[in-house]
Amino acid sequence: MKHVIPGVRKQQHILLAEDDEDDILLFREAIQSLSLPYELVVVTNGEHAVNHFSVSKILPDFVFLDINMPKLNGIEALKAIKKMHPSNDIHVVMLSTSMSEPMVEQSYRYGASIYIQKPTNFNELKEYLWYCLSRLKHTAIQPGFILNNHSGTLSK
Repeated sequence: MKHVIPGVRKQQHILLAEDDEDDILLFREAIQSLSLPYELVVVTNGEHAVNHFSVSKILPDFVFLDINMPKLNGIEALKAIKKMHPSNDIHVVMLSTSMSEPMVEQSYRYGASIYIQKPTNFNELKEYLWYCLSRLKHTAIQPGFILNNHSGTLSK
């Protein structure tokens, strides 16, 4: 099934900061399956994610940050990115296997657009990515919402 996002015509620039090769492959396949115009840049730690903002001429529309990464974790990378680019033009999506309340709270405190508990299967990942790429770009999300694999929906 092809997803068509109304109003999205330009290429989406996506930065994925993830240190797990399997998760990178799954993410790449899920993005490709959505048939959206995109450019995906992958970095394998938080320090490289932050450095991307210094060297790239094109800022990403979306940054997907794994929380547990080497060098700088996702929260530290989020803080640094938002310090360099405080506007809400760049949507930062936090990814974690954990639903730790302090992690979720920190993510929103430092400017994350949404917190996602990493899905356990490919179809869930596709749905979560579809949600992020279609809704976050066009609609304000209430702070504090989480996509999680237990309900498959937003929860507070």
